[in-house]
Amino acid sequence: MQVLPWLAHGAAIWVAVNAVILTAAVHRIRRQRFGAERRAAVRFERTGTITVDGALCQIRDVSLTGASIAAPDRLPAPGQQVHVRLRLGNTTISMPATVQSTVGDDRQIAGLNFSTISATQQAELALALFATGSIPTLTPTRPTAEQHAA
Repeated sequence: MQVLPWLAHGAAIWVAVNAVILTAAVHRIRRQRFGAERRAAVRFERTGTITVDGALCQIRDVSLTGASIAAPDRLPAPGQQVHVRLRLGNTTISMPATVQSTVGDDRQIAGLNFSTISATQQAELALALFATGSIPTLTPTRPTAEQHAA
């Protein structure tokens, strides 16, 4: 069987064109401008209050991994650790957060990241977001001496 040279050249050109398109697509996806929904969790549009280092703010939206808030005064700069008290319905959760981003010269709108919260705090937040009203008790499971010996 004889392979036609134009067939090999055509296949090489096809691979090159696809590589260029793929590279352009990857660069576009990674740009902040086109990454509007890079969230680790779904956002809930909930009303409530949140205090950030003692300053009363309004919740714009909240998820299991963070919140978007609006404040009457200037908020801390991105990267700073803050302590928040989040009130959703009848539940108040105190937890650490990191300022992820701020918008505007006055830094009155900010994104907070809850990446360092405990499993218990995350469970309380999930229950408050889903409005179930009951808070579970999380007990870490460790093997007993008999299980460990077996």
